[in-house]
Amino acid sequence: MKRVLQSFIEWREDKDEMDMTETMTTANDMYGTATMTTNDTNETATMTTANDTNLTATTTTANDTNVTATMTTANDKNGTATMTTENDTNVTTTMTTANDRNVTAMMTTPYDIDMT
Repeated sequence: MKRVLQSFIEWREDKDEMDMTETMTTANDMYGTATMTTNDTNETATMTTANDTNLTATTTTANDTNVTATMTTANDKNGTATMTTENDTNVTTTMTTANDRNVTAMMTTPYDIDMT
């Protein structure tokens, strides 16, 4: 969790950069909360949470244009995977939840135009 917090702090320091790639990886953790929030333009935001138990993984990409947001949660038990992309234009949103047991996978994309 300390490493996740450090990654978030480093990301906040770089938040004014445009056309950046942010990657957060949380692997093999128990009872962890992994959260990544991006409010950037032309950004690729990727969060991968693999082999975790009882994990709440949340990726939020809000008010972005031309953004590719990808969240992958694989091989998890009792996990809640949530991805929200709102108020975006020309956005490609992909969520993959594979090989999970008792998982609630939710994807919400309101107020989008020309969305794939």
